[in-house]
Amino acid sequence: INNVNSSLLWFAPIAMTIMTVYMYQYNYKETEIDVENIYTFLNIFIKINGPVRNIPTTLQSLYETYVSIKRIGNFCKGIVTKIQWIGLLFSIFWL
Repeated sequence: INNVNSSLLWFAPIAMTIMTVYMYQYNYKETEIDVENIYTFLNIFIKINGPVRNIPTTLQSLYETYVSIKRIGNFCKGIVTKIQWIGLLFSIFWL
């Protein structure tokens, strides 16, 4: 299954580029596809290829950050609660 995921990761941008050129030709039949338009499409998709591939990794990192912040917050609340209990016990037994 890992090979399928890797293949899709590399094939998806190529398929997206081909489909975009096809849809452009389908929707704008009165204009011809020339080398300048194809070059522009390819240049745009090559430039956005990397950031689009990084979206899943970025989302995963954001989620992991959110979980870590929640855990740190819960840990700090636990410390504050323990410190309050220790202070309460100290004040009861000290007086």
